[in-house]
Amino acid sequence: MIVHLNLSPELEDELHEAWGKDLERNVLEAVAAEFYRQGKCGTGTVRRMLGLEDRWDTIDFLGKRNLYPNYNEESAAQDWETIQHMKAKNAERLRLSDSK
Repeated sequence: MIVHLNLSPELEDELHEAWGKDLERNVLEAVAAEFYRQGKCGTGTVRRMLGLEDRWDTIDFLGKRNLYPNYNEESAAQDWETIQHMKAKNAERLRLSDSK
């Protein structure tokens, strides 16, 4: 998709001065960050919009803009439950392998 902005030459010059020669990329990054900030997209969409390598590059991009992936108490509780489950599973494996 191509988006055209109707800017005066003076404003375009100001934007080039502020954001350098890669104005298109900087505008795309600003749009991606703002969409994420407003909750209109997730980290996967930001990654795809910007062609970032992986989730960690996306988190780095967002962190540099003081935006962080949504992580709440429910997410933490789910992670804790998963960790406990994995610990129990590994303990059972060790117990079974020791009994052989």
